[in-house]
Amino acid sequence: MASSLLCANFAVLWLVLLSHFSLAWSVCEFCFGGATSDGCTGQAETCPWQTIIAQNAAIVTAGVGGTLTVLKVLPTKVCRFLTRPVLDALSALTARPSPGTDFDPSGKTTAQVKREVRMGLFRKDDALEWIGDKIADVD
Repeated sequence: MASSLLCANFAVLWLVLLSHFSLAWSVCEFCFGGATSDGCTGQAETCPWQTIIAQNAAIVTAGVGGTLTVLKVLPTKVCRFLTRPVLDALSALTARPSPGTDFDPSGKTTAQVKREVRMGLFRKDDALEWIGDKIADVD
């Protein structure tokens, strides 16, 4: 009888002690606490390692080129090798049309046409003709 009472008191004591502790002490499951200085609060919606990678993937899969971001997701040592011109070149390579496909300037901006000329996908003569047509269309 005394041992069962002692057991019950012990169980109540443990219940009271454990009720004062938080049930979960964890870090983000994506960055494992590595991006807390960059604004990670532990949820996937705010973790830079999740959101920036999703943005970069959208840029690459869209095939239109864009500015890739690596500063918050890669170590500084690696970021020194991936300078802005290198990232722009990688983005431009992913935006290249498949071989044998001609560049169609209709509906493109002049910046997009200039980028295609710099990449060698659109001849300068054709670009000058396209610019001449655009100028002729302006009243």
